[in-house]
Amino acid sequence: MEDILRKQGWTLINQEKWFEPLVDWRLWAPPAAAAVFLIVVARYSFLAFHTFAELFAIVISFLIFAFAWSTRKFTRNNFLLFLACGYFWIGALDLIHTLVYKGMDVFIEGSGNLSVQFWISARYFEALVLLIAPFATTQKQNEYFLLTIFGVIAAGLAILIFTGNFPTGFIEGEGLTNFKIYSEYAINLVLLLALVTLLRYGRDISTGEKALIATSIFMTMCAELAFTFYVDVYGFSNLTGHIFKLFSFWLIFQAVVISHLKEPYAALQKSEERSRSLFDVAEAASRAKSEFLRSMSHELRTPLNAVLGFAQILRADPQNRLSPHQIEHIDHILGGGNHLLELVNQVLDLARIEADQLDLSLEDVNASEVVAECVAMAFPLGAPKGVQIIDEFTGGPSTHLRADKLRLKQVLINLLSNAVKYNRQGGTVTVEGRETGKGFLRLSVTDTGIGIAEKDHARVFRMFDRLGLASTLAHEGAGIGLTVTKFLVEHMAGRIGFVSQEGVGSTFWIELPLAPPSEEVLA
Repeated sequence: MEDILRKQGWTLINQEKWFEPLVDWRLWAPPAAAAVFLIVVARYSFLAFHTFAELFAIVISFLIFAFAWSTRKFTRNNFLLFLACGYFWIGALDLIHTLVYKGMDVFIEGSGNLSVQFWISARYFEALVLLIAPFATTQKQNEYFLLTIFGVIAAGLAILIFTGNFPTGFIEGEGLTNFKIYSEYAINLVLLLALVTLLRYGRDISTGEKALIATSIFMTMCAELAFTFYVDVYGFSNLTGHIFKLFSFWLIFQAVVISHLKEPYAALQKSEERSRSLFDVAEAASRAKSEFLRSMSHELRTPLNAVLGFAQILRADPQNRLSPHQIEHIDHILGGGNHLLELVNQVLDLARIEADQLDLSLEDVNASEVVAECVAMAFPLGAPKGVQIIDEFTGGPSTHLRADKLRLKQVLINLLSNAVKYNRQGGTVTVEGRETGKGFLRLSVTDTGIGIAEKDHARVFRMFDRLGLASTLAHEGAGIGLTVTKFLVEHMAGRIGFVSQEGVGSTFWIELPLAPPSEEVLA
């Protein structure tokens, strides 16, 4: 049976989920309290009762619109937005109904017929809005156009009533006309169809919204039935109908609140909790990774130092001289071992930086002296490829930085070695420096090498990323150097960047803070 209903397009609702929003006492407490207050007021003044009852419903209808309209960009709930636009103008018609009620005499003399006419027009409007709303869930809506169309309909109904072209609904001394009574039954029939439409075509409407809207429709039907019995506009059935109406509007309002306030807030809170949980997991994983890298780096350095030490002993042993072929093998061992030791040291630095355990000793550093030392150390690296290193910074005015001297050397050596490594045969590497005028010194290393393709620029400082370089160019590194360099520069309160053009060359630069004048003098 359930499968047949589903094939016919009916939306079946789990009974537990259906009743879940309806069994919460907090849902019913506000309208119940308002109903008690209204009943007490009715004992002393029915006119005051009617005014308060209608004002409660009118305020709720405007709140429905305000909630749905102000949050429409976030919730994108077409069903409730459609209802909200309709209820705004329903509230407007109810406001006029209240003002022209018999005994109010606000802007014209109130009468039973005039107020009944506005009541009937508002209820027809409400029933049709509820009937059409489920079809709005799948349609893209222009909310301004929708609000305007509903406004034109409401204004048209008001004009018909004030110009005397709307059927009579109440005759003093006789009571309700047949038009009024049959209209209430017709409205109930439309509301019944609206209930069926909600269940059959409301596939995109949440169970909570559906339960509240369906119950609201039922309450409205009860109200309309009550309004078919009274002869006096101040009668008991009139009172009962207004109480049912109050509950009906309140349930619509709750549907809007659930969709536009409670559910988004709950989703946001759930997302925040999940993000916090994921952050804790990621932080724990990062700590574990850093600890692993530190541990492995220390464990690898001990056997590596032993290998390098014994290889050096073998090569330099005067009593057991090796053949040229054996010396070549030993040199390969030493070269590979030293390179591996350098990588291990870089990984260890990276682990310390990520764990925030890198000790930096910031002091006054003579930048010219450091650059000269680094150029001298890197100079032999260019000899095999005929790469010339040009130092255009040393020899100028003495410039002092606030930095860690050892780490500054590490940064410059890495930039220089990369400039040589990825240079062309017979190319050049140029070191330059200038003050930026903002309390920083910019040191740049420019090469005439292979350059970096623009599509790879975003990956330059990414760990272990070789940018797709051929193994003949990348065999000397593992993609850690620039990552460590970036971390070191930033931990010394500096910045790093580059410009590069494929086939032309690259310029990597760092900016570090100048030492305060007082420190320069003391140095």
